[in-house]
Amino acid sequence: MPVAKAKPKARARVGAKAKRAAIKKAFGRDIPIDSQSIDFFFARRNLAKTRLGKWRDLKYVDELFDLEMVIWKTLDRIRARDGVKIFNEAADYLARAIPLTSKLRRGSGTISGQPDRDARVSRRRQSARPYRSQPSAPR
Repeated sequence: MPVAKAKPKARARVGAKAKRAAIKKAFGRDIPIDSQSIDFFFARRNLAKTRLGKWRDLKYVDELFDLEMVIWKTLDRIRARDGVKIFNEAADYLARAIPLTSKLRRGSGTISGQPDRDARVSRRRQSARPYRSQPSAPR
């Protein structure tokens, strides 16, 4: 006797009032919510949060800001110590060495410290010489 498959349950639409209540519960009562960001916060209400003044903010956003600040401070140090030419080389290297968005679009599912083979091959095609092996030509 064939077994009938269960039908997927229809999802009830959540109204704006219910979304605002869920956001306030997850992020704190005093969080400013505008109509344009309500879906963003509602979709991320179950993610890790960190305390930010009167309300809580998404932890990954806070970590991304910290990472960005470290990168900019390091690049500023390189510019002050080694000059604009080396700063530009380092910034270009970072732009090529972190192909996160393209890896995510391809759907690899994981991000590791080592770029995959396709990223290495495409990076070699972009630049005929590796970053550290030869000094750059004057611009």
